[in-house]
Amino acid sequence: MPPEVSVILPFYNADETLADAVGSILNQTFTNFELLLVDNNSADGSSIRANAFARADKRIRLFHEKQSGVDYAMNRGLKEARGKFIARMD
Repeated sequence: MPPEVSVILPFYNADETLADAVGSILNQTFTNFELLLVDNNSADGSSIRANAFARADKRIRLFHEKQSGVDYAMNRGLKEARGKFIARMD
């Protein structure tokens, strides 16, 4: 059964803030969601951190978008989303 909500979180060099952003999603009382982390060419450790989140929680999926810009990252998330509703987390 697909998740009801797909939360798209594009990120770029967000090693210092990604844990807080992911934590705020995971701590919601609503649990029927998927969290799509879209790395937009990060050069810091945020992709490694995102990969660890994806391995720890089956609701989290990690994608890499090579075209620079939040619009490309969001479009990649929209392409991969399986939920009935879309939510954006920036």
